[in-house]
Amino acid sequence: MMRNKSNLEEREALLKAGTSIFYLSESDKGYSTYSPGRIGTRHLQVPLMFLGMLIGYSLRVTLSVAIVAMTDTKHNYTGFKVFDWNKDQQANVLSSFLWGYIVTQIPFGYLADTWSARKLLFLGIGANGVASLLIPWLAGKWSWQAVCAARVCMGLGQGCLLPGFQTLLSRWVPPSEKVRLGTDSVLARSY
Repeated sequence: MMRNKSNLEEREALLKAGTSIFYLSESDKGYSTYSPGRIGTRHLQVPLMFLGMLIGYSLRVTLSVAIVAMTDTKHNYTGFKVFDWNKDQQANVLSSFLWGYIVTQIPFGYLADTWSARKLLFLGIGANGVASLLIPWLAGKWSWQAVCAARVCMGLGQGCLLPGFQTLLSRWVPPSEKVRLGTDSVLARSY
């Protein structure tokens, strides 16, 4: 009880000095300080997270739009190769992203917390981008199964997106700003 009273007195002294403080977690030894009204690292991270989420979701839905032109034999005025995929094959190609995405949510959440959320996001979104770039080549040279494999790899890579962002927000944003900044960074999903 005495320790808690000492912590309260220390917090009050810091607040009187004009510094707002918060605990990172119960296990942390010290305080993290920030000055209200100033732009900090967290304010620079939120637009980057917004762009990262926007890029991730754009990569996710690109094939959903492109598959219409890739398989439309009636209106091919572009001269590009048209693939003879039936509706079941198209559905498998589009749903294969989720096969990899669902599997990695919990493991990547653990990795983001214990290893490095930034490195995990870099590797995951990088792998997602490479797999997305390979899809036209795989569709032309191989078959719809190869495109499914690339989409599974995209899902595996994008499984780190939400756990990584949530880990970064939990470490960099004080509790009083988590709702606003967290909402701002995740709003890219609706665009």
